Parts: sequence; structure tokens; C-alpha cells
Amino acid sequence: MMETGTAAMATTFDLSGLGSFVAMFARVGAFARSAPLIGDRIVSTKVRIGVVVMVAMALTTTRAPLSFDALPALLPGEILLGLLLGFAVRLVFAGAETGGQLIGLTMGLGFAATYDPMQEDESLPTRRIGYCLGGLAFLTAGGLEHSVRALAVAAPDMSTLAGGMSTVISRGGEVLVLAVRVAAPVLIAGIIVNVGAGLASRAAPALNVFSITFALVILVCGAVLIATAPAMVRDIGAIALRAMRILDEVARP
Repeated sequence: MMETGTAAMATTFDLSGLGSFVAMFARVGAFARSAPLIGDRIVSTKVRIGVVVMVAMALTTTRAPLSFDALPALLPGEILLGLLLGFAVRLVFAGAETGGQLIGLTMGLGFAATYDPMQEDESLPTRRIGYCLGGLAFLTAGGLEHSVRALAVAAPDMSTLAGGMSTVISRGGEVLVLAVRVAAPVLIAGIIVNVGAGLASRAAPALNVFSITFALVILVCGAVLIATAPAMVRDIGAIALRAMRILDEVARP
């Protein structure tokens, strides 16, 4: 009798642990689908699933056992929380990405646009550079560890999900601000060069000033970009720190 009861208790414990793993797997999987870097199309499905399984197994030990009967009610909230966390980080990354796009357009590199299968849209090389720099800054600042801590929060309730959605919506307006801050020096330099070329053409119509404007914009904007590189690094680093703060706000509103 005692052995039978012990076996039943072990089976219940194993099933409860499996229920917790399924809930955490749904949350981490949703995060990996919507977050930047791990959610990019360049990352193979097998690698993404492997990462999700390992992280979910590690985080399962941080929550109480969960029965399978409670899963239907909890899984939608777990998936929504993972999607919100990943999308919040991607939203901030869009600031660095859009800043790179603005830099390329200001320098007249629109002809270099190619189809980006990851974004399913035309993209300039400077856009991908901005995205990569944002990713490096995020990982260097401890964004990976911060993401895991955000995923380890307790099971969300309706107030937590509502607060997370409100945070994501309110932070959406910051994308353009971050983009302009990253690209501001080049934007100002490009405007000055183009206005100067227009005034020179007005003063001396016989001169074909616009034939050299493109080369002049490239040279001046390139020089400004090099001179202001430390400030750009600080701005991109601030974007990474902002992404981690938003992770905390969404996970613990």
C-alpha cells in the first residue's frame, strides 16, 4: 500500500512539473518568435527550438508545479506575455534600425537598397548596420540575462497583461525620437550641404552645382559620421538600456 501511494505521488509530481514546463515553453517560445535577434529569419527553426527548450527547462524550476487542468486557462496569458516582452524589445530596436535608414537616405544611398528577406521590405545597408549595432549593444549590456529574468516572472494575471500592453503602446511613439537622435548629426549635415548647393546654384546659374552635390554630401556626411561616432555609440547604448527598462515595465507593471 505504501509503495503504491509513493508511486502515485511521484507520478503526480512529474505530471505537475511537465505542466509547468509546457506553460514556460509557451511563454519562451512566444518571446523567441517576436523578439529581435533570436526571432530573425536568419536563425534556423531547429536552433530556435533548442534555445527555447533549454531556457524553458531552466525556468521551470522557478515556478510552482502546475496541473494539466489549469493549462487551458493559463496558456493564452503565457503566450501573450511572451509576445509582449519580445515585441517591446523589437520596438526599441526599431529606433536604431530606422536611424540607420535615415542616415542612408540622407547620404543619397537610396540606390543601394536591396530586398531584405528578414524584414520583407527594401532595406539600405546602413539600416542593417544600425540593427546589428543595437543588437551588439543589447548583448554587451547584459540584455540576454535581463531577458531571462523578465521571462522568469510569475504567471501573469489580467492586470499584468493590461499594464504590459499599455506600456508597449505608450512606448511606440519613442521609435521616431530614438531614430532622429541617432541620425541627427548626419541629417543636419545633409540639410546644410543641400541648402548650400541650392544657394550656390541660385547665385551662379551657369555653374552645374548639382553635378557635384552627391559627392559633396557623401564626403561631408561621412566626415560628420566619423566625427560623431562616439556620440552615436552612446545613443545606441542608451537604446539597449531602454530596451531592458521596458522589459521590466512589461514584466512587472
